[in-house]
Amino acid sequence: MQRASIVVATLILAFGIESSWSQSDAQCTQQGGYCQDVSSPCSGSYMKGLCSGPASRQCCTQGGDVKCTQQGGYCQDVSSPCSGSYMKGLCSGPASRQCCTQGGDVKCTQQGGYCQDVSSPCSGSYMKGLCSGPASRQCCTQGGDIKCTQQGGYCQDVSSPCSGSYMKGLCSGPASRQCCTQGADVKCTQQGGRCQDVSTSCSGSYMKGFCSGPASRQCCTQGGDVKCTQQGGYCQDISSPCSGSYMKGLCSGPASRQCCSQGGDVKCTQQGGRCQDVSTSCSGSYMKGLCSGPASRQCCTQGGDVKCTQQGGYCQDVSTSCSGFYMKGLCSGPASRQCCTQQKSEFGPLCSGYNSNIPRTCDSWGCGQYGASRGNGRKHGGVDIKCGDGSTVYAPFDATLTGQARPYGNGNAIDNGVGLSGQGLCVKLFYLKPYKYTGSVKKGQAIGTLLPMQKVYPGITSHIHVQMCDRSDPTKYL
Repeated sequence: MQRASIVVATLILAFGIESSWSQSDAQCTQQGGYCQDVSSPCSGSYMKGLCSGPASRQCCTQGGDVKCTQQGGYCQDVSSPCSGSYMKGLCSGPASRQCCTQGGDVKCTQQGGYCQDVSSPCSGSYMKGLCSGPASRQCCTQGGDIKCTQQGGYCQDVSSPCSGSYMKGLCSGPASRQCCTQGADVKCTQQGGRCQDVSTSCSGSYMKGFCSGPASRQCCTQGGDVKCTQQGGYCQDISSPCSGSYMKGLCSGPASRQCCSQGGDVKCTQQGGRCQDVSTSCSGSYMKGLCSGPASRQCCTQGGDVKCTQQGGYCQDVSTSCSGFYMKGLCSGPASRQCCTQQKSEFGPLCSGYNSNIPRTCDSWGCGQYGASRGNGRKHGGVDIKCGDGSTVYAPFDATLTGQARPYGNGNAIDNGVGLSGQGLCVKLFYLKPYKYTGSVKKGQAIGTLLPMQKVYPGITSHIHVQMCDRSDPTKYL
């Protein structure tokens, strides 16, 4: 009963703080932005001094991505998959936030290459005219190293250490770039593993000292650790601390590599947390001494999941099935750990004259469903909802207007729109003239009028284009 009272009091305090903040964020919303902690992703850029709360709570503005959208791309962190290729300097935010272009690189990928700026190193050679973007963005072909890889080696400058031996004439590039053969990888292959950089995913575990090349190139063993992981443990050298206990015969590699069992994580899980390395993001807080393994492996407590539970959801990895839908930024842990909400979120009618949202089907200009072909390998990034030219457009949910959203950036008669953020959703509505670009709106409130689509696309089914900010499929909300 005492614990429940503490939880209720904490939630009441949190709601009070949240209410106080929302009342004094006006300077940010007047800029067309919204306030959040700087640890959360921002599709625009952060501005200090416009938000209430701690110094880490700043204003995320929504505009510096125009150069990217003009290229037909969208901005995201380079750690996210991109079906096209990344271009630097076109997006607001940190250097790791780049523009994912969606199609003009096909000629390069058909050559077995990839597009990048010529200032970046290329293990093969550059070819002009095969990539989208500026002239300095060219296709790096990968063919000149085949002779080396066929020898089981890899190409690098001879100034780099090679525990095997260098062979000339097998690599592309300058004469100093030679093939480091893999004779010294025998120790790894004898373990049933393969040598690779530790930044690459390994389904087993890494072992040091078994591979040629730099220190980051280690042996990924592929199966001998299963017995250990089935025990809920992990394999490491017994010279490393283990807050649980070591078990022999469950790990691949030398006799000194044993299984550290995970009984020592019970204290953490009893706190409602999970054990991970402190280099991993934790939206809650770390607690020492509750986890097995090295000192850097600590307990990430789950206080940071309150926002999710307040939505009636629960936190899990997005690879797990969710009967509702996922919402970002409400859970502690890595970016892939999101809030699975259990209620169905539906948009209200978007257009006057319609009691529901009716998708545009196909006409002479194409089809309106998500993923429909747009030529040159491009896919439709949203869903088109029928709406007559000049009709009133309504807010689909309670939201904050996040600024102007232009589909083309060319200033034609329908190049306008607005962004909306609320209820864990971020949406862009294109082809309307908004009454305003900032402030709060309620579901069903008039927010603008549809622009003259027939003037630009004669004969098209006039419509509103609905696009999620992360370019995921909005169909389930419509």
